[in-house]
Amino acid sequence: MSNRTEQEWKSRKEIPNAQIKDAADQYNAARIILNDLAPGSGVLLPSMNTAAVAIELYLKSLSAEVIHVPDEGWDGWYTVYAEPSKNIRSSHRLVSILGSVPEDIRSDLENTFKETYAGGESFQDILAKIEGAWLSTRYPYEPIGRRGFDLRNLMLISDFLQKFVSGLKPRDLIQWQ
Repeated sequence: MSNRTEQEWKSRKEIPNAQIKDAADQYNAARIILNDLAPGSGVLLPSMNTAAVAIELYLKSLSAEVIHVPDEGWDGWYTVYAEPSKNIRSSHRLVSILGSVPEDIRSDLENTFKETYAGGESFQDILAKIEGAWLSTRYPYEPIGRRGFDLRNLMLISDFLQKFVSGLKPRDLIQWQ
């Protein structure tokens, strides 16, 4: 954000970030509603799209920076925002976003996934298989949108991340100036 103000800290993260998690929860709730409609309802792309957006947001909630922007109407007041880590700011690449998650959380996520879903594949492997789902469901009429995705993997990862992120004990990670 261009109107970011100087902070006492170099980096501050609230994991999971409540603002991003709330948005992810809303997309996940929409995914569930759409997925529960009868087959042939004509909402496959929106169902897949909301799952892809929820997945991206859950992952970003695990690494976003907290920033304070001065409120122009109130001296000394700030609006608190979440901002994706610098290396993934405009990225929709799920594996890259996962790479920005702190190592201990990423390790816990992988271990929890292996314990919960005994399919033999790692979380990152399945995440790589659904890479590009958001773009493909948003632009299905373009050549880039011609890639197929396993609907079960999208639903599985979205469901898993909702449970994993909701089960995390919130914590602050602060690097001081």
